[in-house]
Amino acid sequence: PKDLVQFAELRTLIECFAARRAAEQATPTDVAELTAFCDEMDRAGLDYLDAVRVDFAFHRKIVALSGNVLL
Repeated sequence: PKDLVQFAELRTLIECFAARRAAEQATPTDVAELTAFCDEMDRAGLDYLDAVRVDFAFHRKIVALSGNVLL
């Protein structure tokens, strides 16, 4: 559906902006935290709900690092 495509496009724009800003502003500690989230997502045996929680925490950290409270 057209609405779903437009929503996906909006999400892509927001995520690209947030990731770019996070990369510009992240400290070594921030990068270590993001890396830890990725390592946790890759851990064998992680159940679905825990994987979703870790993924959500990863994306929240990226948005927080962007410095834009509207995101």
